[in-house]
This record gives sequence, structure tokens and C-alpha cells, in this order.
Amino acid sequence: MTKAKKTLPLYEHLFSAQSLKRAYEYVDYVENVQFSQNGISCKVEGSYPYKVKIAWNDNDYTELSCTCPYDYEGYCKHIAAVLMYIEEEEEFLEIPTATKKQKKPEWRQIIEKLSKEELQAFLIEYATDDESLINTIMIKYATPIDRVDIQKYKKIVNNIFSSASDDFGFIHYQDVYGVSHLISNLSDKAISTRKKAKFEESFSISAAMCEVYIDYIQNLDDSSGWIGGLIYDAFRNIENVFHECKNETLENLVFEWLSKQMKNPDYSDYGCDEGLESIYFELGSNSPYTESTSRFIDEQLSQYEKGTDWSSKYRYNKFLMHKLALLEKQEKTEEAQLLIEENLQLSDIRKIKVNQLLEQKDFFKAIACIKEGIGISEQENLAGVTRNWNNLLLQIYQEQNMQYELHYLARSMFLNHSESMEYYRIYKRTVEKAKWSAELASIIDELKKRRKTNAWHYHFSYDLANIYIEEKMWGELFIEVKDANDISVTSRYAKYLQDGFSPQLIDIYRDSIVKYAQRTGRNIYEDTKKYLKEMSKLKNGLFAAKVLKEELLNTYKNRPAMKEILSPLFR
Repeated sequence: MTKAKKTLPLYEHLFSAQSLKRAYEYVDYVENVQFSQNGISCKVEGSYPYKVKIAWNDNDYTELSCTCPYDYEGYCKHIAAVLMYIEEEEEFLEIPTATKKQKKPEWRQIIEKLSKEELQAFLIEYATDDESLINTIMIKYATPIDRVDIQKYKKIVNNIFSSASDDFGFIHYQDVYGVSHLISNLSDKAISTRKKAKFEESFSISAAMCEVYIDYIQNLDDSSGWIGGLIYDAFRNIENVFHECKNETLENLVFEWLSKQMKNPDYSDYGCDEGLESIYFELGSNSPYTESTSRFIDEQLSQYEKGTDWSSKYRYNKFLMHKLALLEKQEKTEEAQLLIEENLQLSDIRKIKVNQLLEQKDFFKAIACIKEGIGISEQENLAGVTRNWNNLLLQIYQEQNMQYELHYLARSMFLNHSESMEYYRIYKRTVEKAKWSAELASIIDELKKRRKTNAWHYHFSYDLANIYIEEKMWGELFIEVKDANDISVTSRYAKYLQDGFSPQLIDIYRDSIVKYAQRTGRNIYEDTKKYLKEMSKLKNGLFAAKVLKEELLNTYKNRPAMKEILSPLFR
């Protein structure tokens, strides 16, 4: 007799402690269970009914999925609850696998006994009032077509979306799963018909999916990315249709459709443009579509050239890069170079110019070009672009052994981006060892001055802490941690200080934990437990941590959650 429990792999390590605790509350809410030899599909009633699927082999789990929005540490409580349910379900565990495989559920036995006429009458009766059933029938059994008919499939896809919409036309997160399931079936049909060389139908299905989705995108919650992923797959299928069909008429229809979609700004506005644009510009850079593509790009450039908002500038830059790529593929070198020289105000274009100068070994002109770019980006408050230009300057200065320039730029970059110790290390390498002590004191003094002028209360300087760690200045680091009197700071830096300052750290932990534990909430108590554990690992810290735990439990006797979380500690 084969029992599921014997082959169920360990699972506790797949979940956070919080998820496992919460899972016990949901074991009794596991419903609609369908077992297989090494798998289960079911529903778990939570805030909404969530669908869970689990499959495993002798060594590990091959599937663990849930339709809930959980996206944190490990898997969700609903999956954990189902695994607990499997362990507790004695009936399933005791039934031999062979017997279970042979036994059919009662509903299937009933269907198999129905006559063709009875089954047809039943389907017609219920399909009339069940949009989901109609959609499934249309997806699976609609008459194949041998011509492009996007409208036919748009009706089917529209029905799928509209049947899931609420009274205000919005599709909520919990309903998107059902929509994505049906759309996924339709996507599978598009792929299967393409593989059967029914290219017109395959293209019609994928094109309909894209058009309807972009109409509905503002009115649904696709935070899981299910539908967006299927639309990306639809574009990939359309690309495959184009390459596989070997039919000039269909190829032209596909490219015309792509051109029409490119003129719909919703694809870009809602982040669906990547798949569309990559296909359009790949196909459009080849004959006989280059002229059409070039005209389209020019239209877009003309539309966004004078725009001052971020979106217009982004699109102008994007289409300008496509224009350059098209000119280069057509080997129109002079025209491409003229376009570069006319648009050096754009950082992406200026980067091309800089790379050209570097390839020519004209480093001084390249440096001058970068500095002009820095001036533009600073004027436009583009901090990220400025940093990228400075990083490139650092690289050139290092490669060309320009120590004077490297020294001052690296120092400036560290002071402006002191979270990055790489700038600090570059700066340090430019200073003679005999002069480093004075330089170190100078930069520490600069950071201390900034802290005093930028904060109205004590502000822990992570920048200074990074330097103290880098230079192994443990005494200075301890003073910073002590003055902070903040448990998160203590926890972060204790590992650097525990060898030389263990007794003092015990006192700091105690004061910080007492202060922190005044707050309430399970997350606070879980953190308190973590900090007590850290405290106990210090030399002679276990006794102090035990005493403090009992102190907290006595002080806060009316906090049952704290008692539940802290009581098992150190037993």
C-alpha cells in the first residue's frame, strides 16, 4: 500500500515562521480537493477563494502555486495549509495509490452515463446563463478559419474580459486568475494552430488578444503580471507566424497590423511596448519595410521633438536611437553621423560620440565631451546621468594613469555617494601612504560637519561607520553605535564589535531592547526575540538575555502575543 505521507518531501524550510503559524488557521478551509498519486489541486478560503496546486516526486516539490498575491519570504500560508491538510487527511493516506487512480469521481460517472442528446441539452441550457462555459466552448471548439479574421477572436476575448468585470467594468485581482486561465487556453490554441501551419488563424488569435487587452488594461488589476505575460507571448507568436508562414500576403498583413499597433500610445503608457517594438523594428529594418519604418520613425520624431515633458523627451530619444540603428543597417554612415552631431544634448547620443572618440584614442576630446555632458545633466537635474558620466571619467582617468584628476574626482564622488566604498578605495589609492592619515582625518571631519549641519537631532552616520570598518577603527565605531542608542544600529554592527566590546554591547542591547519593546505588535515581538538571541550570543550574554526576557514578560503581563513569542526562548 503506497501512502502519500511516505513520499511527501519535507516542506517546513520552504516557509517563513509567520507563514507556518498562520497556516494552521487555514487547514479547515481547504475545499474542492482533487488528489492524484503525487499531487493535489484545491481551493483555500481566505480573503478570497484561492486556488492551490502542489505536485511532488520522491525528493522534492515540482509545483507549488497559489493565486494569492503573497510575494514575501518563502511560499504563502495557503500552500503551507494544504501541505498540513495532506498530512492530516487519513482517508487519502490510507487508500492504495492504484485503487485511487482507478476510482472516478461521481460527477464524471454521471456524465459518462448521459446520452448524447441529454448532454447536448444540458450544455445548451447552462451555457445560456454561463459566460465562462460559452467562452470555453468557443475557445476549444470554434470552427477553424483559413483567413485572417481578428474580429472573430476579439469577440471571444471581449466576452472573457467582460464576463469577469464588475458593475463598474473593473476586473479585480481575484478574478484575473480566471481570465488568465481562459486566455492561456486561447494562447495555447494560437501556438498549436501555428504548429499545424494554420498561420492565419494563429495570427488572428494572438492579434485579438493584444488588441482587447490594451483596451481593458486600465480597468483590471494585473499586479501578478499573468495577463501581461500572455500578451508578451502573443507578440512572440506573431513574430513566429511571420517567419514561418512563407506567405508574402500574410507577412504584409502582419507588418501592417504591427504598424497600426505602434501608433497606439497605450502600449507604451502601460508598459506593453517592449515585445511590440522589438518585433516591429526587427522586421521593419529589412526590405521591403524599411521605407515604411523610416517614415513612421520620422513621424514620431516630429511629434515629440518639441515636447518638454519627461514622456516626450523619453520617446524622442527612443525613436532617435531606432533611427540610428536603421541608418547603420542601411550603411548610411554619413547620415547617421550627422544625426549624432545634431543631437549631442541627449546623453544616449553623446555616449555614442564619446565611444567613437575613445575608439580613436582621442582621450582629451572624449573627456571634454563627457564634461559637456555633465554640464547638461546637472542643468537638467539628472543625477543618475551625471553619476554615469563621472563613472566613465573615473574609468578613463584610471586607464590613462591621470592621478591628479583621479584623486579629486574619486574624493568628490565618495563625498556625494558615500554609500559606495569603491570610490573611497580609488581615492585612497591616489594618496601616498605617508599622507594618508591627514587625508583620512580630513574626510572624516567633512562627514562629521555634514551630519551636524544636516540634522536637527542625533543622526547615525552610516558613511562614517563604513570608513571605520574599512580602516578597522573599532573604538570610533563603538562610540557611534553607543551614541545612536538604536537597536537596529546595534544589531547591524555588533558583529564587528563583539570581540573587543562584548560587555559594553550587552548593556547597549539591554537599553535598546527595553526601549524598543515599549511598542506593540507581533512584528515588534518577533524582532525583540531576534535581538534577545543576538544578545545571548555575546560573551557572557546568555544570562543577561534570559534575565531581560523574564523582565519583559513580567512588565507586560497583559500582552498575550508577546508571551506566546518570547516564552519558548532559551528553554
